[in-house]
Amino acid sequence: MKSATGNRFSVIPQGALKEEYWEWAAIEEMCRAGKLSPRSLIFLPEEDAWKKLSESRLAACFPKSDAPASPAPETEAPGHQEEYDRVMEQIRTSPGDAGLRVTAAEIALAMRKTERARDHFQEALDIQPYQPRVAQEAKRNLPPAMWKTLKCLEKPAAVWDDPAAVLGFPYSRGPVYLAAAAAILFGLSWSLWTIVPAYLVLSLWVAETAFAASRGEMRAPFWRGLAGDPLGRIARPLAVASLAAIEIVAVFWVIAEAHLLARLSSEPNAFFVVWKSELLIVLLATVCLLYLPAVTILSITPAARVTEAIDPRSVVRAIRLMEGEYLLSVLFAAVLFGVMWIVGALLGKIPVVDRAFHAAAIAYILLAGSFVFGRLQARFRDDLEKRVLTRRSGS
Repeated sequence: MKSATGNRFSVIPQGALKEEYWEWAAIEEMCRAGKLSPRSLIFLPEEDAWKKLSESRLAACFPKSDAPASPAPETEAPGHQEEYDRVMEQIRTSPGDAGLRVTAAEIALAMRKTERARDHFQEALDIQPYQPRVAQEAKRNLPPAMWKTLKCLEKPAAVWDDPAAVLGFPYSRGPVYLAAAAAILFGLSWSLWTIVPAYLVLSLWVAETAFAASRGEMRAPFWRGLAGDPLGRIARPLAVASLAAIEIVAVFWVIAEAHLLARLSSEPNAFFVVWKSELLIVLLATVCLLYLPAVTILSITPAARVTEAIDPRSVVRAIRLMEGEYLLSVLFAAVLFGVMWIVGALLGKIPVVDRAFHAAAIAYILLAGSFVFGRLQARFRDDLEKRVLTRRSGS
């Protein structure tokens, strides 16, 4: 988040959840007049973080008597239970008020009910995901082991904030890593019989790369940990990739068979109907580019079942959730494939060279794309689990 335009800064007064925008001089004046509490929050662009006013340069604007005193040992003062019950009654009448949940959490903390406070913070985040005041209060009051379990606490930065990291990721392990991947693809590109194993190898590689990127790793994976979780890291991605391929092939097989039955094509079988139709090839490439990345994102989401990762309804809901960022990522992959196609067409008359180029280009594109979609999964993981995966297919 950034400050508002010009010299205005984002401020969240204590007890509020909505931002207000003020110039620095006006904020100083309100602090001196007591119109803002030292515990109000301000976003400081130079630190790229929210801070309490008492922890910023504005601390000098508060009278010394208003300065926050050192915290006293927690004791359950009389009257907390009545106050808590009153707030809970307000929550029952206004269930969509996140501010009341924060108030309930603060009272629960005063009552030394840390687990209950944690639940109230989570309820507030469920209502207003990634709300800065809720995140600030939760991190300030809860033990790290507890606030780290909160969902929708802080949204990871968008991958496109650092394009250089995206473009440089395929070389993160050095040129030998990329060359080895290209060599494997080159060796599997000489026969139709190697298409299936090549697809499975690429699918496993993409899933592992996306999984590593979703955990915040900035280097390509070295396949460590696969033996410790063969079902989750090997069998699951291969099963998802196989079922997704069967889905897409089945759709286009039906289309091709319909062409043959309607005598719209003179080809001997459905495979050649698709292979020799530029329209169907373009449509197939478009479906793969739009559909398979979302399948990959769901496949590396621990809460997703294998059937959900390849359920078109779940995939469509996931795409709609990520919307613009997902489409931008797909466009990035499409542009790279377009460049590969243009350069490959120019090298088409040099048999070995063009095959080697395509292998290296595909290795680069899959590494960069897997990094992008892995980071996208990390950015939307909490929302995917809450808004997509909780709506089971049978509901």
